[in-house]
Amino acid sequence: MKNYKKFKLQVVKGKKEYYQVFIFNDRMNMRLFSMELLKRLKVDKMEAATHSFKAYRTVDDKEVESDMIGAILFYKGGFGHGVVSHEIAHAVNYYFLRKKIGFNLAKANDAWVGADETYATILGYMVNQFWKKHNGKVGKERY
Repeated sequence: MKNYKKFKLQVVKGKKEYYQVFIFNDRMNMRLFSMELLKRLKVDKMEAATHSFKAYRTVDDKEVESDMIGAILFYKGGFGHGVVSHEIAHAVNYYFLRKKIGFNLAKANDAWVGADETYATILGYMVNQFWKKHNGKVGKERY
């Protein structure tokens, strides 16, 4: 019996990059999975349920970069709207780092305003996808 539900969260509409979401039946299975994932990524400990990375897969005997850029882990009964938004914010932060999108909260200028809107749009898009794929319910949204 599978001990989790999984689905993809596309980072930007129309782009290939995504985070894989896992919702485990209980906390222990989430921790075991995370420990195995971190072991494969050569990480010593887990401090968050969002893991961002550069993954590779083999295509025609060549290593190519995977479209999966991370994993977000939850367990049944261990999350709500706030936790989901919190973990997806971590994913968006890493996406900004990966794409070298500058977003310094201490320096509000015209570039900051654009980055702020991009950040909020990606966050909203990913959070809405999560709730649609998790339970099919989301309020009226523009994303």
